[in-house]
Amino acid sequence: MFQTTVGLVIPEVHPSSTTPNIAPRQEGYNWCHTERLGTCTLAYIIDLTKPHPITIQVTDNNCGDALGGARNLDIGSTLPDFETDSRRTDPVTKFTIKSVVNGSPEIKADGKTLSWHPPASADARKIHTAPFDCHMR
Repeated sequence: MFQTTVGLVIPEVHPSSTTPNIAPRQEGYNWCHTERLGTCTLAYIIDLTKPHPITIQVTDNNCGDALGGARNLDIGSTLPDFETDSRRTDPVTKFTIKSVVNGSPEIKADGKTLSWHPPASADARKIHTAPFDCHMR
């Protein structure tokens, strides 16, 4: 009645002489440009195959640690301001979102307009990423 499945997970490997511009992280769901220390990354992910297509992820400078975000957002909805996790950053960064859109996001970090990288595409997702100043604890 029960079936046991055994799997092997092989970590992502890249030759040390070349570094990809965009690398899949965290189950291929989070894509980012590795940024300099003292910055973090905001990813705005659009997946029109889902009923609530927008996800926002906030991560450290190489997208290894999650610092906050929001999931299952609808296009056209409004989102209250949110902050990075105070247990991970000091001071926290406050994000203001004008509205949830299917396109280039209008988000500010501590009142500053973000500078977005050109969007990347992954499967059915379009992923916008932007660095912002942050200080890890």
